[in-house]
Amino acid sequence: QPYTLGLGLMAQGKTKAQILFLPLPYPDELMPQGLEKGFNRTEIWWGNKGNFDPVIGPDHHAYEPFMVNGVETLKALIKLNQKVDFKITFLLSNRTRQAAARWPDLGINELISQLKNVEQRETMPWTQLVQAIGKCKLNTHPGGLTSSIHETIFTHGVPVTPRENAHMFLRSPGVDLIRERQGVTADEIYDTYERLWFDEKFYTQVYEVYQESFEDHRSANVKKYWNRALEILELK
Repeated sequence: QPYTLGLGLMAQGKTKAQILFLPLPYPDELMPQGLEKGFNRTEIWWGNKGNFDPVIGPDHHAYEPFMVNGVETLKALIKLNQKVDFKITFLLSNRTRQAAARWPDLGINELISQLKNVEQRETMPWTQLVQAIGKCKLNTHPGGLTSSIHETIFTHGVPVTPRENAHMFLRSPGVDLIRERQGVTADEIYDTYERLWFDEKFYTQVYEVYQESFEDHRSANVKKYWNRALEILELK
């Protein structure tokens, strides 16, 4: 889908680059074993670096929506946590602490402190990451930032994506989970999280769309498209 979009940009003269589809390889043999069904899991993942990165905070206007969307997402998670128990893991947590210190008026630390079961992590090897994210029912995705979206789909969870999502171009019914990042409210975000948490039919619908979209990243198709790319580059 991104490849097709890129071809359209080429046709309009908006890019001079030769567009290639190079799937990220997620070979099936690296799948963690013994994963519980996604809907039955009780953990949430927050693994992006951009929302609370001091380099792209409110004093950089183009990125302010990411920061605000992150704050609204935290508020939505607090509301969900009042109804259900879950563990949430923050990866790259130093970004969160730095942003909280730089912009105390956002109340980031105060919001996180309202979550009942929080694990703060800095970094981890990829093999540990997929083990950890394979325990998560949902992956937060504030502002459309990547937040380990591929690892979530790989390990059969669901990323909660907004429509402005440059990393997985999905336009299937039921998958535009949250409207555009700018101006979306905590209540709107909460409605999506609540539905995914309690409505197994809806969760499964979203899950299946993502699984279908991910087939080009699994073993057989990765080899197919990489070989095609090498042919285009005249390297094979």
